[in-house]
Amino acid sequence: MTRKKTVNIAKRLKHWWRESQFAAIKKLLDRTYVRAVIFVLILSSLLLATISVTAQIPSDRVPQNPVYLIQEAQTFYEQRQFDRSAEIWQQAAAAFAAKNDVLNQAMALSNLSLTYQQFGQWEGQNLRSPKASISSID
Repeated sequence: MTRKKTVNIAKRLKHWWRESQFAAIKKLLDRTYVRAVIFVLILSSLLLATISVTAQIPSDRVPQNPVYLIQEAQTFYEQRQFDRSAEIWQQAAAAFAAKNDVLNQAMALSNLSLTYQQFGQWEGQNLRSPKASISSID
């Protein structure tokens, strides 16, 4: 072979090598990109499925934290939703009774009576006075 042909072949090989390297890197990036997109889509769908399943758990099956119930009852009371607040005060009192937490049970019953007073059902609920409620706890 002549020197000119050898140089030509070398240039072609060099060009081919650069293109093949670029093509290989491009394929790798394309694969990685596609894999990353697929991974993100799968992860997103799993997160959405988890969120929707979590949202469907009935509240009666979830154990209620009495401290959370107090905060919730206070929020409803401040929003003047006394009927909902009274229901939650009752749940809190029952939860504290189950834990034998007498002091917090008395507090929940006291707040329940105040809530009933707010919407005028003190007598309709056959409530005892707060002193009688506390003495019944002892």
